[in-house]
Amino acid sequence: MDAVIAEVVPLALGIALSPVPVVPAIFLLFTPRPRAAAGMFLAGWVSGILAVASALAALAVYIEAQEETPTWASWTNAGLGTVLLLAAARQWRSGPAEGTPAWMRTLTDATPRPPRPCGWGWCCRGSIRRWSCCRRPPG
Repeated sequence: MDAVIAEVVPLALGIALSPVPVVPAIFLLFTPRPRAAAGMFLAGWVSGILAVASALAALAVYIEAQEETPTWASWTNAGLGTVLLLAAARQWRSGPAEGTPAWMRTLTDATPRPPRPCGWGWCCRGSIRRWSCCRRPPG
């Protein structure tokens, strides 16, 4: 178990320190309540990374416990790689979008709502526009 944690921690730190959360953090600083909104984003981001890293570490321990790598693990790896390649090709063919992306416009008016952390959206989903805590407030 210690070896698995030693392998996963550097990867988790690389994800946590990546430049991805910098963009929404900067936008959240220009909201009406920047400290609260940025604090909720940080809490969601950190808890999301911890949840995903824990789940993947548990999966790695399970796979390591097997005598051989399970067939489903190899097929899952190949399937995920194929999905990522198809998604990259689709995005590349669509070309650059015109104007400001919707998620950037949404973040300028974000309000903090603890039950629905936006950080989870960035960590697990990759698209913040689907999370209601980052939608514009009514009115």
